[in-house]
Amino acid sequence: MSIPLGTFGTREQRVTEDWRSPWLQNGETPFAWLESNFKRFIYSPSHIVRESEQYCGNGIPCLAGIYFLIADNEILYVGISNNLDRRLYQHWENDVQFSHVFCFGGIPDNFLTEVECFYIHALDPPLNIKIPPKGEVAGEYLKRLRKGTLRYTYV
Repeated sequence: MSIPLGTFGTREQRVTEDWRSPWLQNGETPFAWLESNFKRFIYSPSHIVRESEQYCGNGIPCLAGIYFLIADNEILYVGISNNLDRRLYQHWENDVQFSHVFCFGGIPDNFLTEVECFYIHALDPPLNIKIPPKGEVAGEYLKRLRKGTLRYTYV
């Protein structure tokens, strides 16, 4: 499977408090943790499209994460969900016209919106409505993108 399942962590990691609050391990603030780890969640648009999988209505983790709906090598929509499998199936049943999907996890729940907002502004998918970034970290990475100084971790 090309979807980076390793980003979701192991089952043992997901049931510990450290999984939901990884900043506690190093005594960081949540903001400091996000700032130092944001680059882990930066996939280039070409990587997302290239590594996407054909969607058939199943086979996606029932975990929280970011997802991308793709058709004809174009990212149509970026979303977040606390249950990716259920949410993607809802899109499919509602006849949203997509053929492929890419998703990843490993992001504490309170930062999912920050990462989603970065991708909505960076990719400008046609089915998303843009809302202003609320967090400073997403805003900083968007500035880097606009200046041409952003380096994608996964190209």
